[in-house]
Amino acid sequence: MNSIKHFDSLPIDTDELVLAVTGALKEKKFEFHPSFNLRHARTQQKDYPCFYHGTENCSCQMVVLQIYRNSSRRNGESPITLVLYGQDDQTQISFIESQEHLSETTLQECLDIVLDRVQVLIKKKVSV
Repeated sequence: MNSIKHFDSLPIDTDELVLAVTGALKEKKFEFHPSFNLRHARTQQKDYPCFYHGTENCSCQMVVLQIYRNSSRRNGESPITLVLYGQDDQTQISFIESQEHLSETTLQECLDIVLDRVQVLIKKKVSV
C-alpha cells in the first residue's frame, strides 16, 4: 500500500524548486529519474487550453521524480516518488512511498533535502 505526504502550497516557482532539489539530490549521491513533466507533455497538445487558466499560455507545471539511494535501484528496491505541482509561483510538494520503499532514514534524508532547498529559496526570495 502507498502512503502520501502532502505539504502546503509554498511561494516558490516549480521549475526553480525542481532545479534546486535535483542539484541537492546529486550532491547527496541520490539517483533520480524524472518520470513526468507536464510542460513537456503539453508541447504535444497545442490546441488544448489549460484546465486551470483556460488559456493556452499557463504557468502550470508538474514534475514527478523517482528517487533512489545509490545502489537501491540495482537492488530492486522501490523508489520514493516526489511530486512537485505548481502554478502562478506556488508549488505543492508530495512524497509517495510504498511499503517496499527505501528505509525510513532514506525517506527522512529526502525530506530534509527538499525542505532545506525550500528554506533557501524562500529566504532568497524574501531578501530580494
